[in-house]
Amino acid sequence: MIPDEAGFGQQIPLPFTQFEPLDFDLYLTGENEEVQALLQQTAAGVQGRSVVLWGDHGSGKSHLLQATCRRAAETGMTAAYVPLKLFAAHPVSVLEGLDQMRLVCIDDLDEICGHRHWEEALFHLFNRMHDQGNIMLFALRGNPRALEFQLEDLKSRLAWGLVYQLQPLADDEKIRLLQRRAEARGFKLSGEVVQYMMSRSSRDLHSLLALLDRIDSASLSEQRRITVPFVSSLLAGNSD
Repeated sequence: MIPDEAGFGQQIPLPFTQFEPLDFDLYLTGENEEVQALLQQTAAGVQGRSVVLWGDHGSGKSHLLQATCRRAAETGMTAAYVPLKLFAAHPVSVLEGLDQMRLVCIDDLDEICGHRHWEEALFHLFNRMHDQGNIMLFALRGNPRALEFQLEDLKSRLAWGLVYQLQPLADDEKIRLLQRRAEARGFKLSGEVVQYMMSRSSRDLHSLLALLDRIDSASLSEQRRITVPFVSSLLAGNSD
């Protein structure tokens, strides 16, 4: 839940995946076990420091923020997930009232770098959250220490918390993750199909998951089994 311009508390759609909930069970940790454990403690109300996650596109930052929000809500904690990629073009008033939340997760922080009004709004939100003993999580692509904020005080606030660089998954871990995601949707990906996907797509996780979405949608609409020939025809633009 996040506020709209008219007042606090109106629910508006957020980009949770249409296929499966991005929870901790679907997250494959790889070398990020410490980060996942810390965020699980945060969602349980055990860990109260702010956390900054950074890493390349597809490293799982948004997944972890959404998973933390979901787990926190399940334990009765008030939580909000705010993807700035969607909201940076809106007035900063969308942040009003968020300090009433126990947990606020700000995704795509680098989207507002250099926008003074957004930087100031987040700076003041951070201060209010901190003064009330509430928690903020942030995610961005670049190292926060290297970002050229107009408001240096915002950069200093980010340094108050814990900062983690997410490590990418190895290829065998990406295969396991794709199969785990497929099972969550109710179908299986054979090893042969996954290997074909890996050989025909960019190996970054974001591209592979986008391809999984295409395959899932096409197989459902055409009532086709997911085989190597089917994936091949889909990639060739001829899945009829």
